[in-house]
Amino acid sequence: MRNMCQLKKVLRIFLLLGLNELSQGLKKHWLPNQEWNCENNWIDGRVPDMDSHVIFPLEMRHIAGVPVEGDLRLSKIDLPTDGALVLAKNGALKIIDKPQKEAKIGRWSREGQLFWADPQNWNSTSEAVPHLERLPCQMDYTILPGRDRVFNMRLPMKEVQVKSIWLNNEETEIGFSEWYQRVRGREFSSSRASVSYSQLQGCERCMCQEGKQSEYLEEVCDIQRPRCVHSTCEYPLRVEGHCCDYCGARLSLLKKVYTRSVNRLTNEALSPYDTTISWYVRTTWEGSVEILIAEKGQYSGIRSQEALQNLEFYLKEEGIDVLRTENSGKSLQNNRLEVVLIPLFGGLILVMAFLLVIFPYYGYSYTQVLQEAREIWFKIRNGGANDGSKGPSHGFARFENLPEGEVKLAGTTNSECDDDEEPSSSGGRFENPLYSSKRETKKKKKTGDLKIMDHSSPFSFVTLKNTIQNDDLEELEMTI
Repeated sequence: MRNMCQLKKVLRIFLLLGLNELSQGLKKHWLPNQEWNCENNWIDGRVPDMDSHVIFPLEMRHIAGVPVEGDLRLSKIDLPTDGALVLAKNGALKIIDKPQKEAKIGRWSREGQLFWADPQNWNSTSEAVPHLERLPCQMDYTILPGRDRVFNMRLPMKEVQVKSIWLNNEETEIGFSEWYQRVRGREFSSSRASVSYSQLQGCERCMCQEGKQSEYLEEVCDIQRPRCVHSTCEYPLRVEGHCCDYCGARLSLLKKVYTRSVNRLTNEALSPYDTTISWYVRTTWEGSVEILIAEKGQYSGIRSQEALQNLEFYLKEEGIDVLRTENSGKSLQNNRLEVVLIPLFGGLILVMAFLLVIFPYYGYSYTQVLQEAREIWFKIRNGGANDGSKGPSHGFARFENLPEGEVKLAGTTNSECDDDEEPSSSGGRFENPLYSSKRETKKKKKTGDLKIMDHSSPFSFVTLKNTIQNDDLEELEMTI
């Protein structure tokens, strides 16, 4: 009887492996570890010691498992407003009466809900797999934590299907009726059971889920897109089911090829590059087959391009027609100066274009704008306005020879020494009003300054005699 049970187990394992090979289904494991003894769950990377002060986030929104063996003794604990601690049946949590003043503090690092639709919560075969297909698909086997670990997740909003669901380290799968009961437990925070079993036994070109793939991708990208960083390649690819820019290479084939044959040939061709690149054979949403290539570690563009060329040559040698090849170009990590300068100068060009459009709208002509720009440039080049310490120490003045103006051209004279002769109207020397001539000073001394007398005030004849010169004598009418 015992031998018969062991034979059934062996046959079940071989049957599972056979179906996996036939349908190309993969095993997708749930990754988050929510146990107390996991060092990654604590901010300082260390499990709190005995008699420590433990602080949980207020919005933890998931379950944490207390150690199964031994009693847990703490000096103080800050519980979350939204979250839970799970104790073992024989475990205990103790709080000491007199807490130590200098107790060590341990802070729980994980915060927020754990989503089924989060690609980071599932193991992936390679970096080349798009985000949508990193989640369990309708031909994949879903592996959840065993009974010795606590976990909880939020199920997807849209109904999805998987091949079957297994518990880790257990040989039997969860039946559909049992799964329907478990999905309503505390481990799954959802209003309805949105994960069910598919009825597919095998297919050659299956989509990840039935229906429009873009509808499933929307929920995945809502979680993944905020993690996307700036592209590290020159020409990133747009890959179906991927939420971020894809740096790598792609080889597209015709629809008449078989996926299993392409998968086998791709593994043979790219096996020498196993340590430097990752690859993934997938069915597109239109039904054709494509091969994605991504580099492990920092992107360089050289390794993926070399692997793409060798793969194309190998497939053609095997009689498989290649529709097209694409690569994302060189790496931008070595061109950091270009990455900084291109947005800077691009922004300046956009600002200049905006100003050229807006100036005519407010009545300014391009000639006026150009003239003002030249004046600003000259001021900048000459060091700005004269402040006594910088800039030129001289300037120029311009005068117009207008009849009503204060500045006029002095007339020519026959003798430069004849200072008393009146200037002619035919022009001559330019008389600078900013310069005081010695000859003008002598002329003023010779003629004297005429003082206007106020006739309303009393004056004497002596003063009148001294004021009026004989050659400038004028007739005065005086009323006695």
